[in-house]
Amino acid sequence: MGGRTQNIVNPLANLPDNTLVDGEIVALDEAGKPSFNALQNHSSSQTPIVYYVFDLMILAGRDVRAERLDRRKELL
Repeated sequence: MGGRTQNIVNPLANLPDNTLVDGEIVALDEAGKPSFNALQNHSSSQTPIVYYVFDLMILAGRDVRAERLDRRKELL
């Protein structure tokens, strides 16, 4: 992998082993808004690709899904 995908992979490498997050990969249009069309055509453009992480499921092997959402976001 290289280029824009490294912008997604590198930060995730800092997570503890046995950690599971939930999120979504999006492409941003010229206005900085998520665009499904831009994601579909990302290979033929320089559209920024980002990964928005919005939930933490497992942290270092510990299932945290029973925790309140605000606590999981705090841990994240």
